[in-house]
Amino acid sequence: MNEEEYSKFIEEYTTVMTTDKGTSASSRSDFSEESLEMKSLFTLANSVESVLVPVKAPSFRASLGQRLALRQEDKPKFRALATRQNVVWMAVAAAGSFISIAGVVLLVIKKLKNTGRREQTTAAASI
Repeated sequence: MNEEEYSKFIEEYTTVMTTDKGTSASSRSDFSEESLEMKSLFTLANSVESVLVPVKAPSFRASLGQRLALRQEDKPKFRALATRQNVVWMAVAAAGSFISIAGVVLLVIKKLKNTGRREQTTAAASI
């Protein structure tokens, strides 16, 4: 079954679920044999649908609308905070990288000085 056939099948299944309330769409015999592979998915969908109860209370809808509106207004604040946190983390990472590079440079300089001293000591001892 290709993507287009799956899309058509899901569309037909959804139509059956919304129009034939008394029938379980996954047990209908007019679906193709390939669709039987998806039987567990549709069984789950039927189970979930059977326990869901629509909320019709206007007060709940109104409060939900208000909460969603408030959350939408708060989103820019969260983005600004996230941006500031990203800047702080980048600064900390840059400082850590700088310290690491400085440590390597100091180690190389120390090794070069020790090598120079050894050569001077060896040259003085051989004279």
